[in-house]
Amino acid sequence: MRRRTLLFGLPVPLTIPGVQLGTAGVGARPVEFSDARLKVEINATDGDAGLQIFLDGEAWNEVELVDPVGNAVLDVDVTGRAEDFGLTELFSESSEPPFEEFPLEQFKELFPEGTYRFRGSIVDGTPVTASATLTHNFPDGPTIVSPAADTRVRPDRVVVERAPVTTPAGIDIAGQIDNFPHLPRL
Repeated sequence: MRRRTLLFGLPVPLTIPGVQLGTAGVGARPVEFSDARLKVEINATDGDAGLQIFLDGEAWNEVELVDPVGNAVLDVDVTGRAEDFGLTELFSESSEPPFEEFPLEQFKELFPEGTYRFRGSIVDGTPVTASATLTHNFPDGPTIVSPAADTRVRPDRVVVERAPVTTPAGIDIAGQIDNFPHLPRL
């Protein structure tokens, strides 16, 4: 919980050269973050998954992310010199333990599908909100058909071709990185 210093019931203003701060806070209409996204990164090579969180907007000093049933996933309170200056962007990624230690089904339980809500306040106290939908509609992993896993390949002679991933139906891939560590290098 953020603490504010009060003097006769009014917030004490803080002056930072070049920064306009106010005391909008209580009763102010919420503003929206300009961008808020959640995505799951599944690494087929390493056999793990991670949750990625991205947030962008006006200078904020506190934000909480709650899952579809209202449980806190993340709570960030900016403290120190940046508290009244604020942050405008946040990118974070969860740890990625291997599926042998933390199976994908457990990951799905920890981060259930649905609408997640971001809520917090910008530096003048105005509430700020956003929502992002998380789905478990993951694309099928790639199938390497050639060369065989024990084949030696010259890196300057490799041509990678792949068909678009279309299963399961309705999948929308936000990004894909091809990495083929199983190919021995000469």
